[in-house]
Amino acid sequence: MDRSCETTSIGVPWLQYAHYRNGFKKRWPTIWHLPIVTNPFAMLANYIKQPEAVLDVGATDRVWEPAIRNLWPGACYRSLDLDRTNRHDYYSFDAVDTRFDLVLCFEVLEHLPPRELLEMIHRCIAACKPGHFLAFSVPNLLTDSYWMDFTHQTALSFWDLPTLMNYCGLEIVEAARWCTGSARKQFIHRHLFGLLHRALNKDYCQSILVLGKKPCVEQTHSNAKS
Repeated sequence: MDRSCETTSIGVPWLQYAHYRNGFKKRWPTIWHLPIVTNPFAMLANYIKQPEAVLDVGATDRVWEPAIRNLWPGACYRSLDLDRTNRHDYYSFDAVDTRFDLVLCFEVLEHLPPRELLEMIHRCIAACKPGHFLAFSVPNLLTDSYWMDFTHQTALSFWDLPTLMNYCGLEIVEAARWCTGSARKQFIHRHLFGLLHRALNKDYCQSILVLGKKPCVEQTHSNAKS
């Protein structure tokens, strides 16, 4: 069957999506090829020395503000969230009146249907300065973190997240498995049950974290409309 003219649920042609995805399947053949991080900001700090401004998208109760202010003193922290029960600087992308050195979007994309998910990535990119960074995270599908929440609408594997980011124009700088468990639990999982995890293809790291970089030359938003 010729599927070359068909599109995925996000409107990207199958062959084009497969081309992007296959590149990351070669880069990380299995999830076990991804390094583990316990502090996402430690990974980000390897590439981002002192941002002037950080935008936290889907910030809930601004949970990451203390970590950002501690790591980068003097950085201007701004939060964006649709939920008006918490205090935020922006409640819509339409209100964003500046660009940021770093845009965070942690555990947000999985709550959106596919086409809105792609639009969210583009909006985050538009809020970022050219040549600067964006970090996205989603639940790890090899744990129960995605499947235990009925508000999740789109499952993104550790290949799909960088594929969509790359399709939207970002250079993929680094990716990791993000583990929030205690040091003791991590030691047990990694050293005592490591082979069992691999045999069952069942991970203990709750999220996938991907860091991307926006090109220095602006790209059009045409991919979102394709």
